[in-house]
Amino acid sequence: MQMSIMLRKAIANGTLGLGLTLVVPAASYAFTFQFDYTYDTNSFFSNQTRRDRLAEAASYYTSFTDNLASICVPNCGGTNTWTPSFLNPATGLEIDGTTNQAISANTLLIYVGARDIGSGTLGVGGFGGISSGSGTQAFVNALQSRGQSGAIAPTPTDYAPWGGSISFTTNSSVVWNFGNVSSPPSTGQSDFLSVAIHELGHIMGIISGNPSWDSKVSSGSFTGSNSVALYGGNIPLSSGNSHWAEGTMSTLPVTNTAQEAAMDPTLTTGTRKLLTRLDYAGFKDVGWEVPDSLTSIPFEFKPDMAIAMLATCMFGNKIWRHVRKTRK
Repeated sequence: MQMSIMLRKAIANGTLGLGLTLVVPAASYAFTFQFDYTYDTNSFFSNQTRRDRLAEAASYYTSFTDNLASICVPNCGGTNTWTPSFLNPATGLEIDGTTNQAISANTLLIYVGARDIGSGTLGVGGFGGISSGSGTQAFVNALQSRGQSGAIAPTPTDYAPWGGSISFTTNSSVVWNFGNVSSPPSTGQSDFLSVAIHELGHIMGIISGNPSWDSKVSSGSFTGSNSVALYGGNIPLSSGNSHWAEGTMSTLPVTNTAQEAAMDPTLTTGTRKLLTRLDYAGFKDVGWEVPDSLTSIPFEFKPDMAIAMLATCMFGNKIWRHVRKTRK
């Protein structure tokens, strides 16, 4: 499934060539994001600064923990076989990846690239799918759940993708800011770090088509317990149910600064959005183990802070992230 700001779901591929794969170490954390640039045929990421910024975006998720089983490491064995599928970042077309693609434990494989998506969409991204898979029941279950039984429960309570794909726009009207967290965008610039964080968020499960997310969507609102406790009620969603509603406010962990949620559908040019407590609560609700420090409400927080800040976010030049999805 893929979505924009844009979110997109891809079903992954796989030939990982030397020099084309960047592994972001998880240090003492559970996760490794393995970025593969095989399909960066437009050379958007030929500049190392852009790869560095993508790695920085991934760092906002490395405090998550879980225990994801490997796939076909060192090989599938016996009659077990599978083929991933995903949206080609360079074309937007769904393609099959390498048969029997190996993915290490606690690793998400993400294909990245760029194309002209248009001036109104900054990026698209989402989790990958499985074009075909067969073998023992244990192997098939591992493909679908990576060892997380809740991911394949009748009412899913967990989420365990193999990865996905992301594409960023190359439209000439978009002026990117590739600055790090200490270098926010200037007037008229679209912030790459913000968009990368957002698209990774779709791969991490805030997206229609993820059964663990969908099971908590009711009448256009999200009902996950952690999110509801933080927000004070069900959280309204935008059309398509893959983003918080436009203008949804929350606060940043540590600083308690009020900010529009990173996983709402738009980004104002000249501004930056990092993951808020509400975003982290959403990831916790779909099954990731997220530190309580990222989702807890500090005692000084007042709900009317969000209302006061909303007015400042409703104006300005909004870049809309249209929701698009494909699913096998």
